[in-house]
Amino acid sequence: MAQIRFVRPDETTYVRVSDMYDDSSEAGAAMRRKIPPEELHGQQVGYYFPGSDDELQLFEVRCDPDVTFNSHAHDEDEIMYVLSGEIHLGRRRYPAGSAIYIPGKTLYSFRSGPDGLRFLNFRPRKDATYITRDEMRQQQQQRTAEREVRHA
Repeated sequence: MAQIRFVRPDETTYVRVSDMYDDSSEAGAAMRRKIPPEELHGQQVGYYFPGSDDELQLFEVRCDPDVTFNSHAHDEDEIMYVLSGEIHLGRRRYPAGSAIYIPGKTLYSFRSGPDGLRFLNFRPRKDATYITRDEMRQQQQQRTAEREVRHA
């Protein structure tokens, strides 16, 4: 039988993204090279439910004021729910209470507002991917080349 799990606010530890990835592992060093310094140092993440291959993921992101997040994508779909501050997507600003659905493999960028930004991020399973614009282009070129080979 399934078990209901609860997480109290004081049970969640927030960590700067820069502290999540260290140079002691190849994977950590690779992520530090991919994620711009402003993003690494300008946000904290706290996991309510870390997720797995078959469990939902829910975490909170706390962004410093006026942090720009470069164009990137993730493997999984996600829903961002703004708790406080505002998120700027292009010329649009979305205040607390706004929700944004972003399909997986969709490039997007955003900026936190002048008072910072706190949002919940929900994904259908654990996803720690960070796909840069250049990586997305490479993936698209590879898929195109594979299609051309299949149809040749």
